[in-house]
Amino acid sequence: MFKKYLIWLIIGTVIIIGIVIMIISSGEALESNQNGSIKADNIKGIYSNNFNSAVNTSIDNNVINNYNSTDPVTADKSGNITSNEGQAKMAQNDINNVIDAAVGFKVLGDTVDYRTIDKGYRDNFLYYFSSGVNSEQLVDAWINEVKENNIVSEAKFVPDKSSVYMDPNYYTVVKGTFYIKYGAGTNAYYLDKKGLKAGKWYSREEEILFYIAVDGYKWKRSEWVFYKGYVLTEWRME
Repeated sequence: MFKKYLIWLIIGTVIIIGIVIMIISSGEALESNQNGSIKADNIKGIYSNNFNSAVNTSIDNNVINNYNSTDPVTADKSGNITSNEGQAKMAQNDINNVIDAAVGFKVLGDTVDYRTIDKGYRDNFLYYFSSGVNSEQLVDAWINEVKENNIVSEAKFVPDKSSVYMDPNYYTVVKGTFYIKYGAGTNAYYLDKKGLKAGKWYSREEEILFYIAVDGYKWKRSEWVFYKGYVLTEWRME
């Protein structure tokens, strides 16, 4: 009888030891898988954080906080922000910088002389374009237009500093009055199509859209680059 109980005791002990070994092995395997999963998640996190950081940096460059697409920045005529409650908030220096870009773009773009326009003009005008689009073709086409029509012109752009705002697509809009005077010798047919005469100052209201480019610097360029423009009024003689 004693031998019988001893055999069952040994068998039971062996079974228990086997079960314990299986549990321990399973636990180690589980821990290994969990550690592996954690490490993989950490790697994903690192890349995700870097990616998000890059995206957020480009967004932060636009200086957007509590953006409301229906409300422009409220500013006085000197361009100083007077209210930003519930409105698009742009840092004062960014407002100044985009205004400078708008003035430079319009004045340089339309102050031309077909007799002297050259690579220097081309490089200077490209300063206001991103290298991420077909900017060179656009500028070259404009230079050809100037040469083909013997264009001589002088331009000014007076921005409305109180109306700088960010549209729903995150383009920054600068509204202003554009002035231009064509010199004698400019192709008469070219001017007739515009309804203008040489030697006279004309003006109209325009909106110009800019954005902060995130492409590489293929050429020296402005932080704020041109996107598109809208003509708001007909020409009027000054």
